[in-house]
Amino acid sequence: GVSDGQVAIFSGIPAEPLGIRLSTLEQETDLAAGEVSRFSAWQTLEDGITADSQEDAESIVAQMRDDLERQARERERQQQGQQPGGGGQGQ
Repeated sequence: GVSDGQVAIFSGIPAEPLGIRLSTLEQETDLAAGEVSRFSAWQTLEDGITADSQEDAESIVAQMRDDLERQARERERQQQGQQPGGGGQGQ
């Protein structure tokens, strides 16, 4: 789920019937929820992503981190290819 704009791990159920929160914040990460939710796999982040255990939740967060890092590497490669002397064709 999301807490203060960051990806977070909650325990409980991601619902608020009659305004009563049925989940508790367990861990807030350093991952920006807005960045993560741009990936189609994580678009439901705001609603909560169900995990079977704390370990599964941590694994999901690790996958989110991997996705962000992979995207950053791809952006860097693209930028290097567009710069003069960036290793494009003919060099």
